[in-house]
Amino acid sequence: MAPEETTQAAAGEQLPQDKISEIARRALKGLVAKGKAPIPPVYEKAFYDEALKLGEEGLVAFLQAKLPPGQAAQAMAERLAGVMTNLGDTMKQYKERLDVHSEHIEGRKKSLEDALAPEVWAVLQQEVGALLSANALMREQVEASERRLEAHKQEVAELQRRVRFDALTGALNRGAFEEDIADEYARCRRYDRPFTLIIADIDCFKKVNDTYGHTIGDEVLKYFVRMISQEVREIDRVYRYGGEEFVVLLPETDFDGALVVAERLRSRVESRVLKCKGDEDISLKITASFGVTTGGPEDANPKAVLARADKALYKAKEEGRNRVVGLRPGGGAA
Repeated sequence: MAPEETTQAAAGEQLPQDKISEIARRALKGLVAKGKAPIPPVYEKAFYDEALKLGEEGLVAFLQAKLPPGQAAQAMAERLAGVMTNLGDTMKQYKERLDVHSEHIEGRKKSLEDALAPEVWAVLQQEVGALLSANALMREQVEASERRLEAHKQEVAELQRRVRFDALTGALNRGAFEEDIADEYARCRRYDRPFTLIIADIDCFKKVNDTYGHTIGDEVLKYFVRMISQEVREIDRVYRYGGEEFVVLLPETDFDGALVVAERLRSRVESRVLKCKGDEDISLKITASFGVTTGGPEDANPKAVLARADKALYKAKEEGRNRVVGLRPGGGAA
């Protein structure tokens, strides 16, 4: 028997992907049947519940130990999307073969009719007609399955989107950041191409929540993401790293260029006034602090780049907030 297909887990161990994809399919089917939205936490719980029903306690324990919340749902959704793509290709091939088979039978009908006695052809014609009808029915069933599969593909695509995005602000989430910076770091090491991180933290955000409540605080977070997103390029990516802390990943950007971008972001945030939707009498001005660094081949791993950017952010807040501080790969400040 061929070994079960596997992929590397976060800690370097192997995940049984064929088993995961089957449980993932069952979990999604159950959610659809119940009319529940397959958002990551709900989907992840449905996956684990389904696994436990099938007696896969060991797999559940393994995934929960090796994959943080959210990342497991992402792995499941990605695998399920791949399975659906392969299934769609198989259905397409099956339908094409049915068409070829039907065309072949239709092409032989005339020659058989000419070669056989009328009484023999009368019997055979019924058999040929039944076979063509069966082919037509199977084609209809395949097409119906394709339509259902397409609907499921859209559900999985939405699940994948939700897995990577922060539900409140619309920014990419921390799990997406960890994936993307790993890819960018690998590209940097291989091709010696620069990338830069900007870490932004909304100044005194706790005071906003304490003074106006979390509903207004949520508006501030969404407003902040909109402002930043409007100021960066399409290839740049904005992530909510945690709480009121955000990261901007800028591919193909050197240190000096990123400092210019960060200062533009800082100035835009400082200059705007937020009119709160929940209470039009509330107008807020906020500021943010920014830490900037560039990743380079000399960095041991992506975490080293992130730690340096975080150190620059800490320095910006320590120096009075509402400012940009950059640290070069060698440790020198801008």
